[in-house]
Amino acid sequence: MNYIDYIETLSKKEYIGQKPGLNRIRKILKLLDNPQEKYPVIHITGTNGKGSTALMIYSILIEAGYKVGLYTSPHIVDFRERIRINDKLITLSEINKIMRTIFKYPITNELTYFELMTSLAFKYFESEKVDFVVSEVGLGGKYDATNIVNRPVVSIITSIDYDHIDYFGNKLESIAYEKSGIIKPKVPVIINTNYKKINDIIKNVCNKKKSSMYSLGKDFYYKYFKTDWERKRQLFSYFGLYTEYKNLWLSLLGRHQLDNASLALACIEILNKNYSIIIKEKNIYDSLKTVYWQGRFEIFDYKKNNHKLTVILDGAHNPAGAKVLKRTILESPYIKKGITFVMSILKDKDYKNICKILSPIAKKIIIFKSDSPRALNQNILKKIWEKYLPYDKIFVVDNFNQFLQKLDTNDKVVCITGSLYGIGMAIKYLKSITKYRGRING
Repeated sequence: MNYIDYIETLSKKEYIGQKPGLNRIRKILKLLDNPQEKYPVIHITGTNGKGSTALMIYSILIEAGYKVGLYTSPHIVDFRERIRINDKLITLSEINKIMRTIFKYPITNELTYFELMTSLAFKYFESEKVDFVVSEVGLGGKYDATNIVNRPVVSIITSIDYDHIDYFGNKLESIAYEKSGIIKPKVPVIINTNYKKINDIIKNVCNKKKSSMYSLGKDFYYKYFKTDWERKRQLFSYFGLYTEYKNLWLSLLGRHQLDNASLALACIEILNKNYSIIIKEKNIYDSLKTVYWQGRFEIFDYKKNNHKLTVILDGAHNPAGAKVLKRTILESPYIKKGITFVMSILKDKDYKNICKILSPIAKKIIIFKSDSPRALNQNILKKIWEKYLPYDKIFVVDNFNQFLQKLDTNDKVVCITGSLYGIGMAIKYLKSITKYRGRING
């Protein structure tokens, strides 16, 4: 069997025919000798900010000299991005080796794409004898395959908002209940929420599980100072559970990333206190000033002939993500030049509200369709934008490669957004025509 082809084929069904439950993942991991129990796991859920928070924890631990596995989703270009150790993606040979073991068991044919990837990741991390694993939930919490981890060292719940309402309902309370499913008995929980109802739900679960809960804004906080847009970084100080870090530079842009950085730092504090690991102050300063997360308000410049263009890549794919994207643009110098949006959205997202939120800062929109089977038809998106922009400012292209044809010299700033799948298509194309050299991590 060609295992790589099998994974690629199965990936096209990632969100089709979801089968909630932990029975399949539990069975296959038991057959694999429960690799997820062989190393300490930091487990992270939430609506937005999971990946950024995970990445910062991962980066700090690496800087401190530890061997760390990172499991995130979705990927941008290469599915191997989901599974990495110390900034190196899992190799094709390593995938084939572990898949041969996994496919010895008939139940493998019943696994969903995410369950298969989770099994592959957890077994790989065991085989490489990592010191820590930072694992992001794929979808929800309670019934997510990563929730097979019975006793993480820390559980983190990032901001909770509306997303995946087809799975979790259209009430924040139901979403919060699903996310709080990752809370385990007597395992510390770090949260970020501005909603009292959500806070109360999570607190109630923590009380039942006898788990300590630490809240951003109450038990730890930060102070923002400024953003250096030329060097693409922001300055803040962190006031934590047990210590303070003054004048930290963070290379991820947007105030929301300071929320995520604070969650990461609170996690590091707990690890320092409860598990006697050695993380020096310098490790924190050095990692945060170089951390890199592809497609999250990522900026680069492109020049063709005499046309200079600033390109912003941001995978905002729900209303909450659109709000922070809008706020970050409004706080940036780019707003003065006018924003041309290049957009593709998935049909199961709240695309009407995403467009409504971004419309006040849009001077022009170019709509393309990503290669995801879940992509929204361009003409449906066009009709939404007709509520906000004149016809001569709305363009539809058959594929992303044509978007440059719709630009003119008045277009100074282009923001590509709406879907991480669309960002992936954009990066593949931009690599072929520009000096874009996105990294895996800092």
